[in-house]
Amino acid sequence: MPEPAELEYFPEKQKAHSSVEAWVPIGAAVLVWVLLSVMFPGWALPLAIGIAAGWWQWRRTRRQRPHMTFTIQNGRLLVVDRHEHVVFECALEELDDVMLDTKTIQRVKEDMSSGIPMTQFVSSSVGPSIDTSRIELVSDKKVVRLTEHYTSNIDATEWFSKIRRFLRRHGWIPLLERSEQ
Repeated sequence: MPEPAELEYFPEKQKAHSSVEAWVPIGAAVLVWVLLSVMFPGWALPLAIGIAAGWWQWRRTRRQRPHMTFTIQNGRLLVVDRHEHVVFECALEELDDVMLDTKTIQRVKEDMSSGIPMTQFVSSSVGPSIDTSRIELVSDKKVVRLTEHYTSNIDATEWFSKIRRFLRRHGWIPLLERSEQ
């Protein structure tokens, strides 16, 4: 029985992070320092610094789990998400295509030249057109989007080609090419 082949999919992350993420380790270190300074004044500052450094190191080195994992074994494709839920499963012959769902957007640019935050929307302008994309697996039964959100076109295109190369390496042929043979 051949070993299963795997491809881990890490799409580009959304850029909307909360500033609270930065304040949690700082707040925890300050809280430890305040609480311990009453009981153990000599140990309070070193322990607070140790907690902040440990938290920073943990965030920096923790392993990120893939958004999706593609597994091929015995001619079958299995796609599972980061929580180990099966998202898509079929024989390679049943997979018709891997496609890019592309959408063009125009972002609104606020004018902050006046320095007054309340006027930023008064003279806003529309930026240039930008393509955003997401990857879809297409079979005759269903269409599965690998992400709900659209990512930058360049990132989606790179992963699109990696996924297609991975599938082709293990015997998959797109439906249009099958009909030509």
